[in-house]
Amino acid sequence: MNGNRISWKPNEQTAVANEVHRIWQRDPTVHIVAAVDQAQRMVLDADRHRNLRNARPNELRPWLDRELEQIKAIAERRAAADSLFSALPTAKDVVMLDDAAPSSSEPAAIEAPAIADAAATDEAVTDEPAPAPKARKTMTHWRDHEQRAIVEKALDLMERWPDIKLLEAFRKAQPLVIETERQRDLDTWARVSRWAEPLIELVKLDRQIAAAREHEERERIDRERAELAEREAAQQARRDAEAREREEQEAAAQRAFDERVEAEVQTRMHALPFESLIRTFAVKVAREAITAFSDELQSSIMSSVVTAATEAVQRADTTPTTDEASHLVVRPTNRLPRVGVVGLLNQQEQDIERAFKGRVSFVFVKSQHEGGNAHGGHGMLEKCRTCDLVISMTDHVGADVAASSKKLHVPFKEIGGKVSALKSWLNEWLDGGIALKAA
Repeated sequence: MNGNRISWKPNEQTAVANEVHRIWQRDPTVHIVAAVDQAQRMVLDADRHRNLRNARPNELRPWLDRELEQIKAIAERRAAADSLFSALPTAKDVVMLDDAAPSSSEPAAIEAPAIADAAATDEAVTDEPAPAPKARKTMTHWRDHEQRAIVEKALDLMERWPDIKLLEAFRKAQPLVIETERQRDLDTWARVSRWAEPLIELVKLDRQIAAAREHEERERIDRERAELAEREAAQQARRDAEAREREEQEAAAQRAFDERVEAEVQTRMHALPFESLIRTFAVKVAREAITAFSDELQSSIMSSVVTAATEAVQRADTTPTTDEASHLVVRPTNRLPRVGVVGLLNQQEQDIERAFKGRVSFVFVKSQHEGGNAHGGHGMLEKCRTCDLVISMTDHVGADVAASSKKLHVPFKEIGGKVSALKSWLNEWLDGGIALKAA
């Protein structure tokens, strides 16, 4: 028999689920497939075993959850019933109540003939045991609220598990909402179809009405929120308009005030004599002129002092001969000195320009190995003819630069080392500490 095609009956499903429940109570770590396989081997015949070798947990989980939920509900109702029955009086208590003395409300004495008749009757009773009464099994008829509770619970189960059948849903719902003594045997749908089918339609209709009311309530809330947002937006727009109106009014008031002030000033100026206006204007112009003359005079004096000090330092540090005096080259004082530098890289050129910004105007020429006619000695002859000074970085240029310097007719200086040496030499030259001989 192919175990994959076996479908368990409802009682077999319940038995297997009960056994799985007991297995998990002993060891909760057992895998669901292993637990179901072990349970079917313990409670079902061999020909009813299913092949669970390739079963997946997702296939067993919905069915097992339904069965375990029903088992849990039945256990809870049994516990509630046991607690209820344990509170009822026992048979011994009932006998003791029957044997108790009569109360004062009962007759005080019984007539003697009645007692005698009773005694005679007792003697006539035989010792044969009385036959046991036959137990009658009465049909349980569910009340209206019980029927509706079962239908609502069954519909809930069908919404939760769409693959469950209607009769199975009724079977699962019965122990969840009905007391044990009120439960019925639902072996066929015909037992409940007469009242269940119209009641199902009624419950569905009630739920649709409730859903529609809930939808209307949500729409009402949304409308109220939208109206509130619109009112707040309108209030904010009104506040903004009022603020703009106040600003315009304040601006108009300020313009009117300025116009009144201007008119008052013009009126007073027209009322003043012409001589007073001339005198006031002359005083103002004189004050501004004195301030401007003072600033220019102070600047001229400082410039003269600086120039005189620089020339004095140059005369003190350099002692040229009479023949060489006409050939000494110092930095120009009426403009920025123009200095050509041969052999620096781009980053070094930018560093030098930042360091002497506003003090020197540079012309940079790349070394010969950078390539091109505008580099090396040839580039120096083209670019540096109008320079006041040309400096060659001997560590980065070739022999062509020194050879071309003889044709340059511009003061030429060779400096070895890094950019710091160039900065130091230029600072000293700008301060007047070095005088170069003209080429």
